[in-house]
Amino acid sequence: MFIDQYGIKEVTQEIFKKLTALKRTDFLFFISSSFVRRFAKLEEFARYISVNKKEFDESRPEHSHRVVLDYYRSKLDGSEYFLAPFSIKKGSNIYGLIFGSNSSVGMEKFLEAAWAIDKNTGEANFNIDNDSIVDNPQLKIFPEDNVIKKYDVFKRNLLEWLKGGFRSNKEIRIFTIANGMLVKHTNGILREEFSNLSIRSTDEIKKGSFYLGVRSRKKIWVKKNE
Repeated sequence: MFIDQYGIKEVTQEIFKKLTALKRTDFLFFISSSFVRRFAKLEEFARYISVNKKEFDESRPEHSHRVVLDYYRSKLDGSEYFLAPFSIKKGSNIYGLIFGSNSSVGMEKFLEAAWAIDKNTGEANFNIDNDSIVDNPQLKIFPEDNVIKKYDVFKRNLLEWLKGGFRSNKEIRIFTIANGMLVKHTNGILREEFSNLSIRSTDEIKKGSFYLGVRSRKKIWVKKNE
């Protein structure tokens, strides 16, 4: 389902609840996030989307669409529904798309398309975090200037999560997609950390393989050693 809001009033909380209850229908809707930021205090806007103005004030203008996404995520009431953003900058304004799916496969397809456009964050048609472009052969002098922040944060969160106990390959795949990352990112991190991992499996497995693909029949469990 494709929704062009012509503002914000087309996707009310009631409609959003109905959309996220659909089991076999993905949706993609457009929202003018800069306008939500600008007019968040107005009753006409708050009637449809009540984002706290403080949340906008504490974020950069380039992150307006992330704030809007967090608002919609807060309306999921703990469900495992998948939502992902894509920010679009046009002039001084930030617009955005929000994709929703009950299917991890559907979300994975959206993320693959998004990462093909934005190789730094998979999240925007501009450099949303002011990250250095690592494909540029002229890297900066200081290593911290060459770090892609989103990947770094995800790596830290993934490894911390894996310290909490053995996680199945299916759980790891879902964790990856729910955090807006691709399976290839997680595979790379796990291979880097291989010597620090404990792995269990019901079948014979190939060293360095974690079977995170949706069609994998192998069952393995991974834990990060303290």
